[in-house]
Amino acid sequence: ERGKRRINVELTAGGGGSKSGARKEKLKEKNVRLNEQRQRRAEAEAKQEKRKAAKEAKKGGAPGADKAEEAPEPEVDAAAQEGIHPARLAMLQRINNR
Repeated sequence: ERGKRRINVELTAGGGGSKSGARKEKLKEKNVRLNEQRQRRAEAEAKQEKRKAAKEAKKGGAPGADKAEEAPEPEVDAAAQEGIHPARLAMLQRINNR
């Protein structure tokens, strides 16, 4: 998830006119709190991933390796794919693999 795009949601004192010092200070505090929450969330996700990897290792396999062995990709001939949008075809293959 680190590679995904992230939208900047920092709070600002937008709009016209001058902003009071209290308003600017309040927004600074909120932005600090948001940054702390993001950091805690990232740490929690890292911990969860570490636990998941340890659980998979203890189970006796590499993470995600058992899924590939269980469900091989079904062969679809080219004639059946003709005229189907690639995204729809991928969706249909995911549904069929369930």
